[in-house]
Amino acid sequence: MEFGFIGIFCLGFFTQITLGKIVQIDNDVTYDNGGTQWFSTFKKRPIDAFLGIPYAVPPIGDLRFTFPQKIAPNGQRYYVGNNASNPFTDSICSQMDFHEVITGQEDCLHLHVYVPETGKVNQTSLPVMVWIHGGGFFAGSASPSFYGPEHLLDHDIILVSINYRVGPLSFLTLENDELPGNLALRDQILALEWIQENIKYFGGDPDKVTIAGESAGGMSVMYLLMTHLAKGLYSKGIIQSGPLISSYNYWDKNPSLYTKRFAKDIGCNYGNTSNTDKELLDCLRKIDHKTFAENTKHFLQYPFVGPNVWKPYFDGHNVSNAIFHEHPENLLRSGNYNKVPVIIGTNADEGALNMVGYLDGRGDFAEVDSKWRKALGPLILFHRSIDETTNWDKEMSQTVKDLYFGHEEISKDTLKQFIKLSGDHMFFGGTEVVVRELVKHSQGEVPTYRYMYSHVGSITTVDLFLLNPFIFLGKLAIEYFTGWKVADSGMGTCHADELFVMFQPHKLPFSTLLSAKDVLASERLLKYLVNFISSGDPNQGYSIESAHWEPATKGFSSDTSYEYFEIDGDEPNPEMKYDHEMKVRAEFWSNIHDQIYTRFKYLSGSQPKTMAELPIFSKRPKEDL
Repeated sequence: MEFGFIGIFCLGFFTQITLGKIVQIDNDVTYDNGGTQWFSTFKKRPIDAFLGIPYAVPPIGDLRFTFPQKIAPNGQRYYVGNNASNPFTDSICSQMDFHEVITGQEDCLHLHVYVPETGKVNQTSLPVMVWIHGGGFFAGSASPSFYGPEHLLDHDIILVSINYRVGPLSFLTLENDELPGNLALRDQILALEWIQENIKYFGGDPDKVTIAGESAGGMSVMYLLMTHLAKGLYSKGIIQSGPLISSYNYWDKNPSLYTKRFAKDIGCNYGNTSNTDKELLDCLRKIDHKTFAENTKHFLQYPFVGPNVWKPYFDGHNVSNAIFHEHPENLLRSGNYNKVPVIIGTNADEGALNMVGYLDGRGDFAEVDSKWRKALGPLILFHRSIDETTNWDKEMSQTVKDLYFGHEEISKDTLKQFIKLSGDHMFFGGTEVVVRELVKHSQGEVPTYRYMYSHVGSITTVDLFLLNPFIFLGKLAIEYFTGWKVADSGMGTCHADELFVMFQPHKLPFSTLLSAKDVLASERLLKYLVNFISSGDPNQGYSIESAHWEPATKGFSSDTSYEYFEIDGDEPNPEMKYDHEMKVRAEFWSNIHDQIYTRFKYLSGSQPKTMAELPIFSKRPKEDL
């Protein structure tokens, strides 16, 4: 595939034309996109963009911390184009982003709809992909700044990307109806209800809705599979680097304890005999939304590591119409979930992203090594608060370290081992367990397709964090003109790297597909995904190489080792395989996750501690605490 340099290193391919596109919903609501139209990457066919459509009443004032409220039909005309009439083209929910910048607003419950003009006469309704962004449940956005539709909409699907509340404004909870939490999932469910009711007016098929997401977005897909409240709102799921079973999702304290401590620390003193839950809620509603974002890291006991307390929890005890009537992991392991065809997988070197914090100086390899068994191993591997560490945690942490490092220390020299360990405990090991459970409970009737994405692209997530903008742009220019890789991190296929061949971020003034290998990886991945979205079978539809992606439900090998389909831009054909070392590591982590499931059935009632209150860090510089 040939590209002109000007076409790559300029904003021109986001050209917008003004022909006007209006969608009317039953004479009640009109969406006017002002002629906003972009063009797909290769076919250059028009894409009608409807940006910042509200799917809920703004969750502000007395609606802060409440379930999202459906918008009543009001005959309103919404201007949803990329123009001055629309303040929500780049809608972002209030947050501290990954560069620790405070951004966004509370009025953020919007979605974006992208419709390709196929040029077909009598076009039938198109299948729909609903994209749920990642960001650890504390950051991220559905914005085209990050998830432009140009690569995907070379194909005949409609793309809908949705915002949802993140961080404290989404997950603060007293585990009751006064402050229920889990609002991210509530938002996602209401967005799916909006899609069921309205996507037909955009040319979409409500019976062919696939929910898809990466990282926390993939975990969201899994949570939506586990809740009865979302049943019937989708027909398939795509889970990218987001298994339900992950160290990231473990709790060891009651979530309400974090809320009470957080409220006290930001000025709402909870705990006096005169306080009520309502008084606490009233106080929290008076605080500027930026204060919540500024305190996103409040409970981290080691920089960028954890515990992260802004995430879904089991709300079935005391919340009316709870998201989960049983613990999500119980639902998965018992088979009591919404059974639909699923694609699930990981990237080859997920843990590379975790190394950024060490390489940029926030974390320290030597400190992690010296405090591994006593505190940091359990925190990193099991999301165990340092004040809740058990002897089992310490012993298992040492066993893990011995497997990956042997007699070597954790250091920059053993970076590759640390990458493997980090990716395994957060993503790869849990994916093995999830695939096992999906296969077990499908009884051969509902397919599960597993993949491994291993393309090392021209753009990698690590580069965005570690390289300054000038070096980053120079690196890409040199690779485009010469094919040489310079300033290469050498850390493989990082967490989120597949997003650069799936989407065209509008924040980047050039195509993310800079090499022939990038193009091949994109074509392969997207054709398999679009085939699945359209038919439920990644092999059926767009013509693909002779390789066949076997579902795990077919028991591809006699020992049922759940082979994955490896996708990259290098090999002549993708293939089903299971690298022996990865299989050993997956089985190792399957055993650990199974032990955690049977051993830790309680949540502690002890008060949360911040990093500054832990004696183990008493000698750390004050600015790190």
